Amino acid sequence: MNPAFYIALAAVVIAAGSAAALVARDPHHPANRLAGLMIAGAGWWAIFDLVRALTPDPEVARLATRLSSPGWCFIGPLTVHMVACVHVPPLRTALKLLPASYAVGVLFVAGACFTPWLIGPMQRGSGGAWETQPQAGLLVLLAVTLAHVVPIAVVGLRTVSRSPSPSDRAQARWLAVGVALPLLLVPLTNIVLPTLGLPTLRLGTLAFACFGALVAVTTHRHGTSPLARGTSTRDIVDALPDGVALVFLNGTIGSASEGLSRLLGRPSGTLEGDPLKVHLEAQVIEPLREVHLQETHLIGANGSPIPVALSTRILRDRQGLEYALVVVVRDRREVIQLRSQVVTAGRLASMGQLAAGIAHEINNPMAFVRTNLTLLREHCARIAKGPAEAELEYIAAEADELLEESLEGVERACAIVRDVNAFSHAGGGERGPVELGGLLDAVLRVASPHLQGRVEVERVYRDVPDAAGASQELKQVFLNLVLNAAQATDGHGCIRVETDREPDSVLVRIHDDGCGIPAQSMEHIFDPFFTTKAVGEGTGMGLFISYQIVRNHGGEIWATSEPDRGTTVTVRLPEHRAAAGDPHPSC
Repeated sequence: MNPAFYIALAAVVIAAGSAAALVARDPHHPANRLAGLMIAGAGWWAIFDLVRALTPDPEVARLATRLSSPGWCFIGPLTVHMVACVHVPPLRTALKLLPASYAVGVLFVAGACFTPWLIGPMQRGSGGAWETQPQAGLLVLLAVTLAHVVPIAVVGLRTVSRSPSPSDRAQARWLAVGVALPLLLVPLTNIVLPTLGLPTLRLGTLAFACFGALVAVTTHRHGTSPLARGTSTRDIVDALPDGVALVFLNGTIGSASEGLSRLLGRPSGTLEGDPLKVHLEAQVIEPLREVHLQETHLIGANGSPIPVALSTRILRDRQGLEYALVVVVRDRREVIQLRSQVVTAGRLASMGQLAAGIAHEINNPMAFVRTNLTLLREHCARIAKGPAEAELEYIAAEADELLEESLEGVERACAIVRDVNAFSHAGGGERGPVELGGLLDAVLRVASPHLQGRVEVERVYRDVPDAAGASQELKQVFLNLVLNAAQATDGHGCIRVETDREPDSVLVRIHDDGCGIPAQSMEHIFDPFFTTKAVGEGTGMGLFISYQIVRNHGGEIWATSEPDRGTTVTVRLPEHRAAAGDPHPSC
């Protein structure tokens, strides 16, 4: 075998592997596809070099050279097209000229295949391979190709070398070497030296194959390619903190991101093939459907539930047929912690509004306790002087009465403190059955300093089942609504607290006959920081927090109002459903 055979064989193998590696890296990016096509063209060219090295027939060798022409006639247009795809901003002029460049390439292919203008008669070279004297058309093709490649390659390399990405700059040196190889070796070994009649080995195909190998190797080493920088879909998905998975229609995981592996505490690459249902509480695959930010739980590696928000999207092929589901899982642990802090802060802000009234409520029993203790001290002083038996009996009877009243006053103060402490406690996120009548009574007791003696409270508690929720959070909701109703009545009027039921849910309505809400404000009442109160009288967060809590419970909250006739706020909550063994069955 002559050396030309081994050069062509090496070029075929290297070009095929490089083209496949480049396209597989990101097949959707046009620059990757064009680079792969150019290297594959070099492989096509090398295949016919193999034929030419093996055949003893000069006409077969000439035919093989003609058939190889698509691999070398389109080098110029493909280079322009590839660099234009990655240059920022795009080479607009080059893109406009591309159709003409490809048309010229077609003309050169036709000239190579059907005319003698590019490929002349074949003769044996010094190495035993078939050679041809380059014709005038081939020299024109070389000039046109260099006119395409040289300025575009300079612009492309300059863009990559000046990139803000250290990865791109590190690869720029190797890209320069890869570009220099075909620019130097193709004209020199395939055209110039044969034209001068000097012995040579044709290294054009091998040079292009080595260019592809350099790009493929540097891309593999750096994990990203300057031909498609910033578009590696896998790298982008793996960098996200959210978990992403491709789930087939049978419910098994086809591909999972690093974020999902981190959430589940599983090694990377070990989730593929697992059924999604073993890792996820909500069965979103059965039936196949799309959801948005559905709150559920992942099951961690140690069996502990991880609160997440789930979104899914059905994938369809070009015929509209469903073939997979993309599942995006967002960790909610930090959100839950922040929500708890906001709710606690809102609860304490409500207690701040009640502080003056609470102080007054505690001051009343403490005042008569103090008076009673003063009388007891006086009685003790009289006893020390040795009173008569009749007077001693009177003192003993009155002292007993004073102690009984004092204990009652202390108990009243303690009850107020207990209610306030229970309401302002930072916990309360545990879900379970909530008896609404008792919860509403507790809320009204805490709010009583703002209601007693000024606002009439009407309770209409119907026979309703327990609601499903967290009692402390729901106390926050209803206290906000009761305080708003009390302020709307402006110190006189009536507040009606009513419970009712619907299928699978319970209702709480809080109605006041106060000033009402203007129609233009109704659509904003649940917005954060929106308030109709005077400056300094409200933060505008009460109804926003209430809205968030109710929605988090899977419920709804809405309001109706008429100016000067009052407002009704309705809260719908899901009914508690007792599981097997639940000690708190629903009503």
